[in-house]
Parts: sequence; C-alpha cells; structure tokens
Amino acid sequence: MSDRDRCPTPTPTRGTSLARLATASLLAGALLMTCGERPTGGGEDAGPPPPGADGGLLPSTDAGDGSDSGTPVDAGEGQDAGDGGDAGSQGDAGTTSDAGDGATGDAGSLPVDGGALPACPSFSPGARRITKLLFARELSGIAESRRNPGIFWVHNDSGGQAEVFAMASNGQRAATLTFTLPSGARALDWEDIAVGPGPQPSVSSIYVGDIGSNAVSRSTVVVYRVPEPSVSAPATLLMPPASIALPQVEAFTFSYPGSMRNAETLLVDPTSGDLYIVEKRGNGPSGVFRAAAPLSSSGVTMLQQVAVLAFGQGALSGSAEATGGDISPDGRELIVRSYDRAFLWRRAPGATVADAFATPPCPIPLVPQNQGEALGFARDGRGYYSASENDDAIYFYERR
Repeated sequence: MSDRDRCPTPTPTRGTSLARLATASLLAGALLMTCGERPTGGGEDAGPPPPGADGGLLPSTDAGDGSDSGTPVDAGEGQDAGDGGDAGSQGDAGTTSDAGDGATGDAGSLPVDGGALPACPSFSPGARRITKLLFARELSGIAESRRNPGIFWVHNDSGGQAEVFAMASNGQRAATLTFTLPSGARALDWEDIAVGPGPQPSVSSIYVGDIGSNAVSRSTVVVYRVPEPSVSAPATLLMPPASIALPQVEAFTFSYPGSMRNAETLLVDPTSGDLYIVEKRGNGPSGVFRAAAPLSSSGVTMLQQVAVLAFGQGALSGSAEATGGDISPDGRELIVRSYDRAFLWRRAPGATVADAFATPPCPIPLVPQNQGEALGFARDGRGYYSASENDDAIYFYERR
C-alpha cells in the first residue's frame, strides 16, 4: 500500500479511541484507518417518519419476465459476512495492519461503542422495477425525495447539463431542476446524488457530487447543495414536466490529502450532516474521505481520510471499483456498490461512519446491469434502489 492510501496519522491503528475495533476491522477483509472522526451523537433517527404503507415503493412488476436485464446476485453466495478468515493470510485485504489473532465468529456479536450489531438484514432479489425514460439515459445517481412522496431525484453522468430531474414512480419526468452555478463553474462529471440535512436540520437538501475524474487529473472537486423544492407527480402521462430554476445553490470545493483521486460515491450522514466521498480505484484499496459539518463554501476544504475499503478482495469480492452508495434515512445503515456487487454496513448507536466501515459488511442483492452505478435507500428505509447508465430498468429491493 502506498503512502497516499494511508491516513495522515503516523500510527493509524493505535493510539486512538477506536483501537479496540482493530480486530473487527479485519474480519471482513476491509482495512480501516480512523483519523479522529467525532461520534454522531447517539445514532438518533434523524430521518422523516414513514409515509405510510405505500411510501416510496415502486409499482409492483414481476422482474422475472422476459424484460428482466439479469438475475440478482445471491447475497449469501460465498460472501458470508461472518467469515472473517485469517487476518494474516496471503491476499487478505487486511494484511497491512496488525489485527491480532484473526478470530472468526458471528459479525452480529461485535460490540461497537458499547452496542452490538444486529444481524445482517434480508432483502428481496430486485422484484420491483420501473422504466426510466430518455431524459435519464445515462443515469448515474438516484435519491428518493424526503419532501415529495413518490418523487426521485436523478441525474446523468459526465457531459450532462447542470440539472437534476424529478422522476415520478412511473418513470415519467415531473420536473427539471436547473442549478445556477457560481460564476465560472460548470458541470464537469456529476457522479452521485444524496438527500440529507442542510444548514437547518429540519429542511432536507439535495447534494450533487461533481467528483468524477477518470483521468485522475482534478486538483479539486465540488459538491453542490440546494434545498429540496416542492414537486408533484404529473396528473396524466401527457402532462409536461415543470421547469424549476434553483438560484440558491451552495458550492463546496474540496481537495484530497496527498494526491488527486477519482470517485463516484457521495454519502451524507443524516445524523451529523457530515459528507463522505468513497474513492473509485480499480487497482488497490479505496479511501473514504470526510468533510465535517458545517460545510464551508469559502475557499478549498481539505478532506480527511477516515477509512480504507478493499473492494475486489476478501469479503468485498467482485469488482474493485466503487460506483455509488447511500446512508439510510435513520443513519443506521450504509450501502456501497461496485459494478457487480453491493454491500451493507450496520452502524451501532453512537458509532461514526468510520466505525461502521470497520465492521464486517453484509452482501446484499444486486441485479446485474451494464455500467451499474446508482444505489439509494427508500425514503422510509424499507429497501433500496439500483440503476444503470446503460439499462432502462430501475430495481427495488424490499426489506424482508
């Protein structure tokens, strides 16, 4: 592992209050390096109340018909979250750090800040779906609105305009949100979207991550934030979409410690407002970087590396490139996907996001899709969605 993949502290696994989690950090084959991240204050449920029995679920459609783009990955196939394995074995993602004896056991029994992790949740194999229309042909991010039931915020990948689409649950475009960017700014490579608290915690905001850099050539990246506007689903299929200009867009400029990075995953912690970016890297461990709330729109903020996730090996097997993710509305679960797998981390009360990434991941279902990049929780936490740039289907995985 090169120096740029390490946290800036000289001894990342010792001398911190999280040292007692070092053993757990290697059971999943994912290396964590914690850099003084503060607790979230009890992991309280800061999400909105469930909207009801139908809240946010897509129309039920049999995903097994002839139009199914593929069969879902079996969440339990060769990826038991409790199989920690030998922490010192050749090829294990945790070989660069001393984790003790490499004990194995039930991941749900590992204590975090005095709490215990629940069992890995179970989800349906992507049986519900909708079809996105041409306006989101290169869909790269998806987030269900907290303010507007039945509305999803989606956006296209690099080359698109500075705009976000409000998509109804039938795939119809309800509105186009045009972002008024600061002078001289333009949409370079929008890769992910999230909904989280803004300056006023009771007012939800949209976050868009202009964080992509396939050539790893950007010295800074930008995340935009704007309060969620009010949008209604179209009354009829012939109803034209609304056009909404968003002049009050905040721009947060960030740089990485050590060197430039490429990323496609943006996470916003609903309990603290902290922002996280997960690096996309196909040839080594991926850094997790944090910007603590309150975010500053003046100058350039240096991100803090708080974790390293070794996608493509051990418990994070499959593609080595992280392409999207989300944090549940109550802050208790984190999900990150690659091109062909998806994983969930459980967050104990009082634990930080870095603490959660130190624990064994839970493999979760993911329907194979070409260039799959989008992953987002339902607004009521009853499941999650996945989508692709090159596939018209958006899949929903309902919690069992």
